[in-house]
Amino acid sequence: MDQNPFNNLQPSTTEYTDQSYEEITFSNCDFSNSDFTDTLFENCEFVGCNLSNVTIANSKFQQVTFSQCKLVGLDFSSLSKILLSVGFVDSNLSFCNFSDLMLKDTKFIGCQLNTCDFMGSNLQGALFENSSLTDSQFENCDLSEADFRTASGFYFDPWKNKMDKAMFSAHGALNFLSPLNIIIE
Repeated sequence: MDQNPFNNLQPSTTEYTDQSYEEITFSNCDFSNSDFTDTLFENCEFVGCNLSNVTIANSKFQQVTFSQCKLVGLDFSSLSKILLSVGFVDSNLSFCNFSDLMLKDTKFIGCQLNTCDFMGSNLQGALFENSSLTDSQFENCDLSEADFRTASGFYFDPWKNKMDKAMFSAHGALNFLSPLNIIIE
């Protein structure tokens, strides 16, 4: 990807609405509290960026990856659903809303996903490798073939989600017994 003139940016303006960015790597940029409404990001990468509390209403994220980024408090559910494709590595996504999204095969690797809302999302084949999901909500989700084997802190009702061939470690599967108030030795 091409290098970006925004690298190491500490923005003087916080409005980037109705723009288009293609094949750009954003490195060490502070976009916190900015407005990206109606903005297209296609084949872009964000590395070491702060995007906390960014407004992304009706934006398009197509083949966008975030590595070592802070994305606290984003409402991903407000994104355009057309060709949505994202991936996350070693990023903090706590307090984000991912409800009602098509996140099939999305990779969350080494991420903090604490207190997130995934209600009604399609997470078929999603990977939650070494990611923390403490206090995150999953209900009416399609978790078929999703991989939670190395995830931690998750709990969701298996009767309120589709979980065909979802993968869990033996220790992680014990989370489903916690509401039964039983003792396992």
